[in-house]
Amino acid sequence: MTNLIHVAKNGSDYGLGTETSPFLTIDKAASVALPGDSVIVHEGIYREQITHIN
Repeated sequence: MTNLIHVAKNGSDYGLGTETSPFLTIDKAASVALPGDSVIVHEGIYREQITHIN
């Protein structure tokens, strides 16, 4: 099953990663994403280093 994981500047890494409860960081979204998932990064400036884990 494909999941959409949302990231937004008004989010929280304690959220669910949904459109109404997005994550704050791309790193958090990457850490929970599974193969086939899509990460939707909403408008904003994200100053972070991404830790990629296979």
